[in-house]
Amino acid sequence: MSDTSQQDIASQIEAFSVGTVGGKEPMPFEKAPPRVVMVPYRTIATNQGTSVRYDYGDTDLAKYIKPSDLRPLEQVRFSKNQGELSAIQRQQYTGDLLVDEKNRIARPQYDVNGEPLGLLRSFGTNAARRELLDLLYQKGFYSSGKPSANGFSAYDQRAIGNMLEYANAMGRTWNVARLEIESLENERGLGGAAALRTSSREDIREYVNRDSLELLGRTLTRAEFREALQMIQARERAPRAGETQASLGALSAEAVRQVAPREVQMQGAADAIDVFREMLRSSRG
Repeated sequence: MSDTSQQDIASQIEAFSVGTVGGKEPMPFEKAPPRVVMVPYRTIATNQGTSVRYDYGDTDLAKYIKPSDLRPLEQVRFSKNQGELSAIQRQQYTGDLLVDEKNRIARPQYDVNGEPLGLLRSFGTNAARRELLDLLYQKGFYSSGKPSANGFSAYDQRAIGNMLEYANAMGRTWNVARLEIESLENERGLGGAAALRTSSREDIREYVNRDSLELLGRTLTRAEFREALQMIQARERAPRAGETQASLGALSAEAVRQVAPREVQMQGAADAIDVFREMLRSSRG
């Protein structure tokens, strides 16, 4: 194929967009951190000539990929197979879909309530399932309880749900998130020492939402919440020298202030102005 044709295809890729089909939008999620992805394209023949589409096989992921969530990081690389031109381009992705170990956009975000049991059943052996559950217990993903003998208890499913929520926050599939979980510090007390348990993600979210609304006038983004969660659980696992384990309420307010310090100051100034104006109105009345 000529260079001119390749340039035409490249320009199509640059301008390529897809709309929602089927009348159903995916469930909205806050943005995950930017990820580098390898975006595959292929040419298809139509009555109007040659056009380009995302190449995700038989899946329907393409209809959920928004061009505004992708930013090219390099020139298009073309290859030719059986007369069909295809291209792979490294791009930065800021959308809600999850990226796999091959840096390809792989699937929608997990349903943290509906998918844990199916994931547990997908393991070929009890040993493989127990290995994951033991890891999640060691890293503090069990809000309560511990791995069961058969690996399907309500505690096990809640731990898997917490892992899937962690994967959603990363914007990665669970097997990629597992690698990061393995690098986390072990929960204190899992090995004979006196346990110092961390608060559950649900409890932390409730406190952080309340404090962020009070201090910022909004709730935290997914990325900000993940940062606040890590701060709070780190302080719960390892209190500062000379202090006992602080209350969740105190840790939550402190974490919100650290995550968005300038906004806290601006909101505080705005509140002070409102108080001053109210005082003026009262004095005039």
